[in-house]
Amino acid sequence: MRVWVPVSIQDFLVFDQTGTLEVSKGYSVTPAFTQEQSEQDEEVLEAQILEIAGLAKPIVLVAEASATAIAGGSGEVTLTQVLTQPLIRAIFASSPQEPDEMLWFGSTERPEVKDFLGLDIGS
Repeated sequence: MRVWVPVSIQDFLVFDQTGTLEVSKGYSVTPAFTQEQSEQDEEVLEAQILEIAGLAKPIVLVAEASATAIAGGSGEVTLTQVLTQPLIRAIFASSPQEPDEMLWFGSTERPEVKDFLGLDIGS
């Protein structure tokens, strides 16, 4: 299942150092979420899920991971596996200057994400 996982800067730095991250909450375009939306286009639904995931944290990891949908149409899921680098498909990050806009990064562009956020590249 494709899952959008909101993470804090601290969690992202842990992931960057270890290549793994144990998180429980994410969001996905579940059948229940899709039924609740007026738009049915997959790209639009994915953009809506990204927006929801990005409300809580400045970084969103997009992964292909095992997860279980939580009842209701919120799109919220519980991840059932640890995230590892091979599972990551993309990274989105928002800067403190523009928290409402998320910039896309490739799955291996963790140094670029840290640079974008003004974090110490050597950390």
